[in-house]
Amino acid sequence: MTMKCNVQPGATSGGQYSWYRDEQLIEGEMGQLYTIYSADWEHSGTYRCRFGSGSFPITLYVNTEDLFSVPEINNGHDPVIEGDDMTLTCSTRLHPLRQDTQLLYAFYRDGQKVQEFKTSNEYRVWSTGLEDYGRYKCEVRKSFSTVRKTSAELLINIQDLFSVPKINDKHKSVMEGDNVTLTCTTRLHPLRQDTQLRYAFYRDVQEVQGFGASNTYRVLSARLKGSGKYKCDVRKSFSTVIKTSAELLINIRCENEAEPVSDVNITVSEEREDFIIGENLTLTCIVQKGTSLIFRWLHNDKIVNKDSESFQLQDNASVLYIPSLQSQHAGTYKCNVSNALPSSAVGTIQIPQIMESRQSGLSPTLAIVGVSLLIVLLAGILMFIYRDKIASHFKKRPQTPPNLVSCPMIDNICYATINIKKIEGSSVSPKHDDEHAVLYAVITNSGTTSDSQATPETHDDTADVYQNIKAH
Repeated sequence: MTMKCNVQPGATSGGQYSWYRDEQLIEGEMGQLYTIYSADWEHSGTYRCRFGSGSFPITLYVNTEDLFSVPEINNGHDPVIEGDDMTLTCSTRLHPLRQDTQLLYAFYRDGQKVQEFKTSNEYRVWSTGLEDYGRYKCEVRKSFSTVRKTSAELLINIQDLFSVPKINDKHKSVMEGDNVTLTCTTRLHPLRQDTQLRYAFYRDVQEVQGFGASNTYRVLSARLKGSGKYKCDVRKSFSTVIKTSAELLINIRCENEAEPVSDVNITVSEEREDFIIGENLTLTCIVQKGTSLIFRWLHNDKIVNKDSESFQLQDNASVLYIPSLQSQHAGTYKCNVSNALPSSAVGTIQIPQIMESRQSGLSPTLAIVGVSLLIVLLAGILMFIYRDKIASHFKKRPQTPPNLVSCPMIDNICYATINIKKIEGSSVSPKHDDEHAVLYAVITNSGTTSDSQATPETHDDTADVYQNIKAH
């Protein structure tokens, strides 16, 4: 933007121009024209030009709008898997009145510039690797201008195309002349299962099998010189993505060279909790390391001979078979393994008491509860039976009303005698066999003198009763 200080014709001779903004002198501006480059809101204010003694004010308001919007960085390929091509795009929008403005773009990863300012708003990475992981952003600026804007960061996570390979050898030890097979294993990404991989093998850094589709390396009739540290490489076809396994030491030995024995264990043919008389039992001696093995079994520290009647040695004596368990077979079994070397290793197992029959599995608690319930049941039955017997024993005999006796009256006195005799069948017996008699006398107070016989129903309520017990 350019401002011009106009003066009256003929008044320009012998004078000098000066420019002011908000009454502050703008240093260095002494021409008739004053230009503002890249006008911004900060340039707003009241401008005045002076020529000689004349002053010509002008008020300038600068209303700024964005030349372009804050840029955005985008990844058009998500997820990004190792070996994929990646393109990042930096997008922004120019002001409608400045569509012909030339913009420049730069890209950064983790704060480091990976692409200088260019007219292209794209950043391309061919065959991405794990090293391309990071936080990306882009910056946009106008050519020959200080106007710059930066996008927010975008995290790019590079996923493994395949896992780090492992090299395996199924042989625990290799003797001279053995066939050896090494296998290189890895796992492909679930979204790239159709990817074609290539495998190569090395011994002591020297390539022994170049890249090919097979993940195995075979050595027929191994020789001592084949000993060494082996590893394998895996890569994607037509790609720079390559990964290497850890090293595997292969030590090839002579036939007469023995490997020290270690890690000896004894296993039972089948899991069991009880050992029953008459059943068979198989004990196997397992050795994790060692060659040219010699097995020796001991039962309760006594050597088991191959001609034993109750034991059988099988599979080069690595298996101890008992065809029929007996009580004397209980105890401690040891498998002593050795070879030509002075060291040896021992495995131990304990066989508990040999039982006559297999337990039903009834626990002592359940047995006690069962016996208790049986006792309670029997007690209830006995109480029921005993109650009936008591009731029948103590059942009252039916009583017959006593016969009324006559009572002769003499001088207003009624005399009656009751004889007590032993009843046959009674469980109560008197101390003596004598019979007892009771004499009753009733004296009436009515003053009646009648010779007629009286009965208890005719006696007066006011009569006095006397008794006398006489023993005969």
